[in-house]
Amino acid sequence: MGIFFNSLKRQFGRDTGKVISNTIYGNSHATPYREVNKDKIELENKKIAMQKSNGERQDLYLLDAAVIGAVDQIILLDIGGDEKEIVKASLSLEMQLAVNKWMSHHKGKIAAIRNKYPDAVLKKYEQCIEELEFLKANDDRIFKMKKVAAKYKKIGLIQQYGFFAIPALLVIVLLIVITFS
Repeated sequence: MGIFFNSLKRQFGRDTGKVISNTIYGNSHATPYREVNKDKIELENKKIAMQKSNGERQDLYLLDAAVIGAVDQIILLDIGGDEKEIVKASLSLEMQLAVNKWMSHHKGKIAAIRNKYPDAVLKKYEQCIEELEFLKANDDRIFKMKKVAAKYKKIGLIQQYGFFAIPALLVIVLLIVITFS
């Protein structure tokens, strides 16, 4: 029985020493095996992070290619030569503006890519207005279309930069309060 208890005391002393050493000096002092595993885990995490960033980059490229294809379709859209065809094209573009909204810029690269499409539709809509003005079409129709274009420009600004408006307003209010107090 003496050998067993002596062995148990040595094992208990060694384990206690490792615990104390690990708490004082960290993981690298008493247990090199954990350090090796820690390096492997860090390497695996770096690989996973790189694969994730490569996947996100690929997704951005695919999204950009799809949006550029849609923008090219808008650019190639024939608006026609007479007033009736131009109005028909502008109504279609107005529907596109109502359906496809701008994204806020705080969402990063995805928003910058996706906002290309509503911008292209709005430019094509403005091109329809210019063509109607060139044809000297109905002034009431041109006025209404200009109001719609201005409305969608405002909506685009609000949707893209509205996230930044609230903090900016808070800063302005704080400056006014500080100035007048």
